[in-house]
Amino acid sequence: MIEASAAKSTTRGQWAMKYWVFSTTSDSFEVVKARNIWAVSYEKGGKWSVSAVKPDDLLVFYVIKTGQFQGVYRVASPWYTNDELVWPEEQTERRKTAPNEIKLQLIALGNANVKDMIDQLEFIKRKDSRWGAYLLGTPANFRKPITQRDYELILSAIRRSASTLAQYVTYEPSESKAVTVTVFPENLHDQLVMTMVLLGEIFGYESEKGVQLYKINSRTPTEQRNRSVDVIWKKKSTYSQCVPIEVQVHGSIDALIRRLKLLEPKAWRMIVVGSEQDLRSVSSDVEYSESRAFCEKLIYLPQEKVLETRDHVPAVHELNGFLKLRLEE
Repeated sequence: MIEASAAKSTTRGQWAMKYWVFSTTSDSFEVVKARNIWAVSYEKGGKWSVSAVKPDDLLVFYVIKTGQFQGVYRVASPWYTNDELVWPEEQTERRKTAPNEIKLQLIALGNANVKDMIDQLEFIKRKDSRWGAYLLGTPANFRKPITQRDYELILSAIRRSASTLAQYVTYEPSESKAVTVTVFPENLHDQLVMTMVLLGEIFGYESEKGVQLYKINSRTPTEQRNRSVDVIWKKKSTYSQCVPIEVQVHGSIDALIRRLKLLEPKAWRMIVVGSEQDLRSVSSDVEYSESRAFCEKLIYLPQEKVLETRDHVPAVHELNGFLKLRLEE
């Protein structure tokens, strides 16, 4: 989870702060996270949003097809127009579809399953299979704000969703005295990525991080060319028979699978690092939608196993380099 300071007051000027739910696709939520913006069209729901959603309002993002609330943001600007082709559908259609834009300030990111809290959410009146109707529209909930109680319930669930690190923050080194290592959730992704880079080099691979997909697979579609994979392990300076590695902390599982599908033709194996819950979700989605050959290339690596080795990897990496130099003399 990534978390920032939430707004402390529930009023602003002469009107009360409101809490809204917006539904979006996995690809579009990647833009929200990367650029801290949100945008709507000129259509009826978009015009209504521009008139109703104000600075300091709080937005909850529900990501379609995941069944999850994945982010909470504060509105950090008035609405303005932007002609840049920002969103995935705009880049695909090569025309502007959502020109009305606002800036956002991050409050929290995580993965909170709607079904786990549906009985407690006041705005979802029907608790049966029709609950999805309350997450449609712009904004969702039939263009009505949700209550502060529902907002706080969702925010709390998002915060808890990434709290599994708590059991891994204390390590017992060789000394008799225990040492507590504080892990900041906002740095978890980077720590896991760096650990996997170093492990690859220890295992004899050339490791790279943040490699753009088209450099690995030249047939990557135009709209995906700027996407990247977290880590690549490769042999002999070629991406043929490489090992792509994705670290799943708070991003879209659908987007992760799409990236791996683009890399699979060049991959010998593929590794997904994540919490047990996220790995189960990836495995379930892959087994349902992908080929047997694709599934057999995947290795699921629990993030706790990486965290258990993390503090030792730099020393082992340094020792490995030292021995290589001496052995080659």
